[in-house]
Amino acid sequence: MARKLLLDLDVGADDALAIAYALGGPDLELLAVTAVFGNVSQREAQENAMSVLDALGARLVPVHPGAVGARGAELPWEPDPSVRRIHGPRGLGRWRPPAPSRRAEAPTAPSAINRLCREWGSELAVVATGPLTNLAAALDEDPDALFAAGSVTVMGGAVSCEGNVSAVAEANIAADPASARRVLESGLPLTLVGLDVTMRAFLPRGALERWRDAGPAGEALAAIVDFYMDSYEGRYPGRDGCPLHDPLAVAVARDPLVVDCVPMALSCETEGPLNGRLFQRLADLPRARKPHAVAMDVDVDRFLRDFEERLERALRGR
Repeated sequence: MARKLLLDLDVGADDALAIAYALGGPDLELLAVTAVFGNVSQREAQENAMSVLDALGARLVPVHPGAVGARGAELPWEPDPSVRRIHGPRGLGRWRPPAPSRRAEAPTAPSAINRLCREWGSELAVVATGPLTNLAAALDEDPDALFAAGSVTVMGGAVSCEGNVSAVAEANIAADPASARRVLESGLPLTLVGLDVTMRAFLPRGALERWRDAGPAGEALAAIVDFYMDSYEGRYPGRDGCPLHDPLAVAVARDPLVVDCVPMALSCETEGPLNGRLFQRLADLPRARKPHAVAMDVDVDRFLRDFEERLERALRGR
């Protein structure tokens, strides 16, 4: 039986790859995407999600609108120019998709998350690869629903390595530290897939030629990722490719053994120069109901083989 999957995404380049990975085999059934700000504005995130799903032949997967800005923010989020240089003007690199032929669906993301958790329970895997604003709002709306899910996996954080927006903070967590703290301290057992492992899993540029040979969907994904790879080339000379941040989080939800995890009870700094830094609450670890599982090592070869096989199936219509 296929594992049910809900993706909470701020759809830029690696989120598009996460969608493709999720669609690349019969063992996962993507029930919905909930959109959140982050790599792009919330409206762009939901439009990008629909465009990618449509290109991959998954037009029936609903997209629900989520948070437009961080917890307590007065204005909607707009990514700064440095983020646009990584993901492209609208988050999809050089790909210019047609306007989506549909609209985001009711209810909003928190209610959709809670409804699916209640409906599917332990059969559902929730994967969040953007700021945790939608998950925090879901907990506020219904404190117990997310606990019913079989797993909740988060792409975010930098526990044992340098961050990517500051020396101590990773982008998803730093975009809304208050929501990260709300989720981390909720007692919800999370698997955290952060820069500690995602920066080790680089997709080589040569994969893009194989995608282009797969037809229009492959050409679209290659146009997205080629731009993304160019942005990493300048920052990581000699590594011709890009890290697979978000697809790795989905892979862990599907196959937990692809990473080695360490139990930690984490929280998040929400102000000052360490804003967005994750830290371990050592005093809380012995009494934590289920401490977070933090990925600290990854079987890169196993993951990359799996990723490329699933992308090939997704691009060729499975």
